[in-house]
Amino acid sequence: MKWLYYLYYNPFLTDLPEQAIRQKTENTTKMKVLGVDFIPAWIPWKRRLQTLSVIFYVSMFMTLPIVFYVLAITLFFTRYYWISLGYLAWCIYDNYSLRVSTSVA
Repeated sequence: MKWLYYLYYNPFLTDLPEQAIRQKTENTTKMKVLGVDFIPAWIPWKRRLQTLSVIFYVSMFMTLPIVFYVLAITLFFTRYYWISLGYLAWCIYDNYSLRVSTSVA
């Protein structure tokens, strides 16, 4: 049973015998729905939530800038155009502040 501990906590699988790795991968049961293999049932919920949080963070990191720019452009053609102008002024000010920064980091 010690090899199971190493298989879960050692991502590089360096100190496992080849037979233990082969046995563990053969005994892993995957759920398959419409040709998509899902994760095995033995992976704990903490690990699944960590994966879900990484997926959420990366998707927000990739989509939110596009959403805010599209929202600013569409607001520019409504009676709330002043929000878009304020956002544009902030982007220009923030971009300029990076060039004249006095911090020594």
